[in-house]
Formats: sequence, C-alpha cells, structure tokens
Amino acid sequence: MNAQQIIYEQSAIDEEVKRIADRLGFEAVYDGVISPEHYVLRPIKVSWILREPHDSGGDYDYKEDIIDKLSKNKIGRSKYFDPMRYLEYSLDNNLTFYEDIPNSDEDVNISNMLLNTAFTNISKIVGGARVRDWGIFWQNVEIFSSVVKRQIEIANPTIIVASGTIDFFRHYGFLENSTAYPKSYRNYYAVGKRIILDCYHLSYPFSQEELCDDIILALKDAKDRGLLN
Repeated sequence: MNAQQIIYEQSAIDEEVKRIADRLGFEAVYDGVISPEHYVLRPIKVSWILREPHDSGGDYDYKEDIIDKLSKNKIGRSKYFDPMRYLEYSLDNNLTFYEDIPNSDEDVNISNMLLNTAFTNISKIVGGARVRDWGIFWQNVEIFSSVVKRQIEIANPTIIVASGTIDFFRHYGFLENSTAYPKSYRNYYAVGKRIILDCYHLSYPFSQEELCDDIILALKDAKDRGLLN
C-alpha cells in the first residue's frame, strides 16, 4: 500500500474501533502506522504489537499525539518509545547494538525515528501499568481481533515485535507453518518472509539494553540464516 491508501484504511479502522468501544461503554485509544509517509519508505518495516494502552483515560489518537509531540520536541527518553526508535536506528546501521546508539534526548534524528514505525495494541481499551483482569483483557482482545488482524495486514511488516503478546499470534494462527529459532529470550519465528519476535513486554523490569540487544541479536541470526535481507 502507498501512504494515502494506509491513511484511508486507518481512518476506516479508527471508525470501527470507536463503534466497538461505544458499544462496550468505554473510550478507545487509536493506534497503527504512526506516519504512513515515513513508513512506506522503510526497506524493512517494523510493527510493535502491544497489549493495551497504558493510561488512565482514552478517546485520543496515539498517531496524532506522537506526531504533534515530536514536532514540539516533547518526547524525550521513554521506556516505551525508545526501543522502537532505537531498533529503527539499528536497522539503518548494520544492526548495531544498543551501546552504540545515540540517546533519543541527545539526537533529534533518533527521536524522530519513531515516525518510521507502527505499533498496535491488541486491546484498544485503556488499562494500566499491568493487566488487572486477564479474563476481561482477553474478552476485549477477542472483540478487537479482526481489527488488529486488519491493522497487521495494512502495515504488512517485515518484522513484528510481539511485546508480551505472542499468545495472540499463537491463538489466531500467525505461527502456523512457522519455523522457531532460539534467541536470548524465548524464540523468534520465521513465517514466509516475515520475522515474529517473542519479546519482553515493554514494562518488564529489564533494561532497555537487554530488550534491544535481545531483538538485535535475533535479527543478526535471522540475517545470517538468509531470513532477513
């Protein structure tokens, strides 16, 4: 898809998310490809798949919010967003490791790399730092599952970072006919020309270096195996 097609499709998805959330009596948070104009230019496209919005209230658009804050230099260091932009930098620099990546608050070019990625919550209803009720969470995941699957189809990523969400991919058949390869934390999966990484949740009490280098090491291994060009 080109940028305009992604914008059109995401607008339709946002409308569907609102309809579902209104029916449930909740406020939704909207996500997806942050900046389609930047995303479509990436030779290797990355989509982060997360659990639920980490906030106390909804009815806002992550995509618009991120673009606005970046334009005002208001997104500095962030345990949630730094791994996303550091991975983009690493992909542009021969899969360099975390220690050689400039800090996001010291280099505006690193900060703005957040525009190159996509991220999607498998539940669009706000939660908190931790899932409080797994039963309700998975009910919401099921309700939004067709939307999320469509978001992945639209983004068509080369790399999916399943951040504490690998069970979603198992349950909905994304790992069928996949080949698993070990990495420092669990596995990564090759499915056709796509890599799906089973990774730490972004709120997990590990350092950003451990999180990022776990991903980068797996991608180096995939590249050595001819799974990533």
